[in-house]
Amino acid sequence: MLTFHNPAGFWALLAIPVILAIHFLQRKARELPISTMFLLGALEQESRGGPRWEKLRGSVPLWMQLLMVLLFTWLWVQPHWLERSAVQRVVVVLDGSVSMQAIQKKLLEKLPAELGRLGSLVQTTEYHLLDSLLEQEHLYHGTSLGALKDAVEAWSPRGGSHDFTPALRLARSLADRDGLVVLVTDQPLENVPFATKVFSIGEPLENAGFAGLTVEPKDGQWLWKATLKNYGTKDQSRSWWTVSGSNQSKPQTVTLPAGGAVSLQGLLPAGRTPLVITTDPDAFTPDNSLPVLVPEPKQLAVALPTGNLTPAEIKFYQQLFGSLPNVNIATDAATANVQVMTYDPLNPALPTKPAMVSVRDNREQLPLLSGEILPGSHPFMEGLHWSALSCLDSLRIPLLPSDETLLWQGDRSLIFLRGSGLTQQLCCNFDLRHANAHKLPAFVLLVHRFFESIRRQLPLHEVRNAEWGEKLQLAARTDDQAEPLTLSYDGKKISLPPRQASVLKAPSQSGEFQVRQGALELCRGVAHFADTREGDFTRAGPRNDLVAASQTMTRSLSREDRFWPIIVLLVLLAALASWTFGTREPAMRRA
Repeated sequence: MLTFHNPAGFWALLAIPVILAIHFLQRKARELPISTMFLLGALEQESRGGPRWEKLRGSVPLWMQLLMVLLFTWLWVQPHWLERSAVQRVVVVLDGSVSMQAIQKKLLEKLPAELGRLGSLVQTTEYHLLDSLLEQEHLYHGTSLGALKDAVEAWSPRGGSHDFTPALRLARSLADRDGLVVLVTDQPLENVPFATKVFSIGEPLENAGFAGLTVEPKDGQWLWKATLKNYGTKDQSRSWWTVSGSNQSKPQTVTLPAGGAVSLQGLLPAGRTPLVITTDPDAFTPDNSLPVLVPEPKQLAVALPTGNLTPAEIKFYQQLFGSLPNVNIATDAATANVQVMTYDPLNPALPTKPAMVSVRDNREQLPLLSGEILPGSHPFMEGLHWSALSCLDSLRIPLLPSDETLLWQGDRSLIFLRGSGLTQQLCCNFDLRHANAHKLPAFVLLVHRFFESIRRQLPLHEVRNAEWGEKLQLAARTDDQAEPLTLSYDGKKISLPPRQASVLKAPSQSGEFQVRQGALELCRGVAHFADTREGDFTRAGPRNDLVAASQTMTRSLSREDRFWPIIVLLVLLAALASWTFGTREPAMRRA
């Protein structure tokens, strides 16, 4: 197949009418005085009347000059012969951002047409289709443009804003040096690495939708607060309403200024049915609804010390642990998550479960513990002040080399951690009954942080409101008898190994989801869209680098004319012939 790398060279053909016009113009005849008439027959007939148009007469200079124009034109248009048997590689990287949902139908119409035009250059085109999030290596790999279109139609972009570099690096390695890498997005990006061509069909949208959610307790009920944001450049009026099961509220209308937002709020109904806050539909649907559930954090069961506790001690423990959120006092130490106990020198062994241990010294007239109080470097101690702590010099829990001290007073390890994970104990190396620790905010916060670290590691039931793709950071059993995890949403079930519980993410679509491990429901919740960067379409716009890319591909898949040296030689010969015959004087013949 013949192609021309410099089509502008065809302008050289305009020299043909110029040459013809010159040869139509005849020169004025020269006068030759002669003494006899016998030479008149030897003279050729010439123009007698000066420059004027006459009938074109063929001559060697005319044809040589026309030939030179044609040969020069052939050289200037740079003819190349396209190798139809070559295989070209086209790697298409689809922007996996959720904003692409707004143009997905338009993409199905335009992308196959552009790729088909590129594929017409050669007999075989090898396509690779990737998602920029690289959650799976290939959406499609093959030579069928129709199958690629089906893959684009089945593709569901649900990611947030992210860096395209890893996906483009992989695409370039698949395309090799001469292949084509195309980034399909909705923004006219500049300076994209790895010689990537941008194909964007985005356009600015006057989008408005929900941009945030908070749920907080109020007077024994749960109050939801949502932000409805206008991302556009014009004022908009939107209606919103709530749906809970079969109950729907009356729509209310709000006016959103350009680039502004309004705050909405209401009470959450009790029960397992989510409340769905909804606004008017538009081109971008993910932020048009906001499902909400009454949250249920993990409840931590704490067992108090056994034995003969005085009423003062019972009141002390109830005040201390009753002030901590989501902590329940348990009566059975075997089933409790955390055990509160006192150290017994005659039985110094500590439990193998999470525990809070303190000293109980019944001696009378214990001296006041003295020395400078110094906190250790640990996340539990950040921002806590201990200068007001006062306690007595009671008996001590022997310190082990593996223990990590959190608070020193003099040479005494006053508070330390022993063990790790679900065998960790918070040890208070003083008698809580004879100290003011429970009155200090620092001590209460320390106990709260310790309980929170244990709560995060326990496989307990919880209900939460999550954002799309948010890491749930669940805890699950990981022993040899542990059952796999099951993530259920939208009629789908995904089975995962227990060790992936900490990296498990909420679904990237709005609605309810559930995570179970065997008979235990680890988490029940709803996912909602909350990425304000993806809801903003003010920077969207078109760009098509594939037109220029077809010329680049043509160059890489074609070979130049092998006969150009011969053509250059022919041009020189034609120029020599034109000059030779153009300067020769007409010969005189004797009659």
